[in-house]
Amino acid sequence: MKILIKWQVKIFFISLIFFLFPISYGMASFYNKGEVAIGYGYSIGEGLEIKDRIEVGFGIGHKLSLNFNKSGADFDFGVLYNLGFPFKQKGIASWYGKEDHGDLTASGEPYNMYAYTAAHKTLPFGTLVKVINLKNGKSVVVRINDRGPFVKNRIIDLSYASAKKIGLIKDGTAPVIIQALDVSGLSLSMGYHIGPYKDIFHIGGVLEFPIIKDISGIFELKFSPEDEEFLYGGGVLINISYPFKVKIGIDKSSLFHSPNIFLEMMLKF
Repeated sequence: MKILIKWQVKIFFISLIFFLFPISYGMASFYNKGEVAIGYGYSIGEGLEIKDRIEVGFGIGHKLSLNFNKSGADFDFGVLYNLGFPFKQKGIASWYGKEDHGDLTASGEPYNMYAYTAAHKTLPFGTLVKVINLKNGKSVVVRINDRGPFVKNRIIDLSYASAKKIGLIKDGTAPVIIQALDVSGLSLSMGYHIGPYKDIFHIGGVLEFPIIKDISGIFELKFSPEDEEFLYGGGVLINISYPFKVKIGIDKSSLFHSPNIFLEMMLKF
């Protein structure tokens, strides 16, 4: 009877994961709506054992993203629910337009003055930010894909379309409050790990945060209720040039393996 109940619980959680959207083996990342990431790399474990790593992830909304990861003979499927990033900033916004249209941004994307994008000094590329004009209360949601502004006391440089939506074109600058909405921050996780020794259901969380320009930190903690054991991972995500990124870190994502050091090249569109 106990075995039957245990398998019923397993089947329920596996079905729930695949129904909701297939946390990741290794370290998970949250992906914004419409974003797709493909990663390949290697990890080194106990005895200098080298394993290949494959990661696939994509965002299906402003709050949900899913991950599939493989490392050697271990597989992991999971879902992330983003709680948002506790980042707010108050200062002066400016905008840039026609003279820069078509030029490459710091992320490697061509600048499009008609897209809702912006430049920020530290927030990770891809972060969605709500900008509120304190003069008139108008707001716009933009995606960070560039660096700047490099003028004292200014905190964000908006595209032409973004500036127009909040009434910034005529004055050129205005006091604003900006708030990061997703991509970075705290995400809740739920997943199922399939390995050669034992399959594990786990719950936990992932924290992503900016460190310095083009580098974000990631920390993941997972808990297996059945085994009452914790699994973990930590490292950095480095933006090279759009769409190329590098993920480096250490993780312990199986009860039966020692921690692994890994290096992974990623394409994130």
